[in-house]
Amino acid sequence: MIHPCPALRAAAPALALALLAATAVAQPLLDPADPSAPVPPLTHASTLRLPAPVETRGWREAHELVGRIGGWRAYAREAAGAPATAASATPEPRRKAAP
Repeated sequence: MIHPCPALRAAAPALALALLAATAVAQPLLDPADPSAPVPPLTHASTLRLPAPVETRGWREAHELVGRIGGWRAYAREAAGAPATAASATPEPRRKAAP
């Protein structure tokens, strides 16, 4: 969009050149082969660090817990935002498939 004010339209190229010149002066070009060139300090942030301690348990205990709370259906209800009910605390009985 072209600005309707002629004074700003005429001053825009001069302002752009001044900004470009200020940027060029602020950051001199450094020779990458110069061993005395200043270098920013190295930092390292591990991606493997956990944000908080995680409670772990044995696989048997985890499977028993899932069975007590209702199996995968309990997790599906939790993901859907449904409130927990007493029925979700008791697992459904397994039915044998018809022969």
